[in-house]
Amino acid sequence: MGTKVIPTLDRVLLRRINPQEVKGASGLVLPETATEKSSFEAMVLACGPGAMVQGAGFQPVPLEGGERVLVHRGGLTEIRLEGQAYFVGRYDNIMLVFQPEAVAKAQGIADYLEMDMPPLVPPPMMIEDTDTAEEVSND
Repeated sequence: MGTKVIPTLDRVLLRRINPQEVKGASGLVLPETATEKSSFEAMVLACGPGAMVQGAGFQPVPLEGGERVLVHRGGLTEIRLEGQAYFVGRYDNIMLVFQPEAVAKAQGIADYLEMDMPPLVPPPMMIEDTDTAEEVSND
């Protein structure tokens, strides 16, 4: 990219990674708009300095150029520079950051990601024995 582009505030400049071709049952390649998903993988090219957050002061954008992210399509603006498609959006549009395993281990989160997570369903409620409940209520 020959033109220097600097995002403002908490905005990020992204380039989509591997837009995949989707073939229909007949073998025809479907256009991206026909198979549009709500998110896609992107590469961070540049970040703004950050923004003021009420009650928290100035919050810098915690990303750097070159990081791979999964970004929500809503709220992004597509721009074309020198024939290439790029996206500009707020940091809030980024849903997750892909970290290489070495970085994850250095930050101590690799073990956490490999843990067995508890189920999201609450445990079944314990039903009291009716005889015990009557004894407690009589006292």
